[in-house]
Amino acid sequence: MNLWIEAFTVLAEVFLALYFFSSFFTKNSDRSFLQYTLIAFYGIVIFLLSWFAPVSTVHTFLTIVSTYLFVKFYFRKPWLDSIYPTFLYLVSAILADVLCGALLQITGFSPGEILGDGPGRIMYNTMTKLLHLLCLYIILSLTNLRYDRVIILHTVPLCACL
Repeated sequence: MNLWIEAFTVLAEVFLALYFFSSFFTKNSDRSFLQYTLIAFYGIVIFLLSWFAPVSTVHTFLTIVSTYLFVKFYFRKPWLDSIYPTFLYLVSAILADVLCGALLQITGFSPGEILGDGPGRIMYNTMTKLLHLLCLYIILSLTNLRYDRVIILHTVPLCACL
């Protein structure tokens, strides 16, 4: 069951990355086979890292590098233009992971239940991805200066999901 939990979590991570980076950068209307291959390759790399990275530090470093390279090559941006959005994306992911882990531990889940198989892991992954989506939406709202009104009020329905 852990295989399926991780597979769906990676799928959600890939969609969150595409949502954030596509909203952050201008969209290219011409999608080639190579770009779809890059999406699949990024998902496979993240999946393999979740299974085979031996140490948390190594896992974090390789995730940073793979996300940065994905942004660089998928959106065809210069090296320096890819650093800031990658940093925002990964910091919000870490923030969501830490907050959801702390919330579930406060409510009585043990770290073994959260990181093991079963409903605790499913709840943790679901809450983390929803909170990450909320964080990304807030970041995009604050960095997008085209709007005249407060967009943070639009996050209320996402907050209700948590």
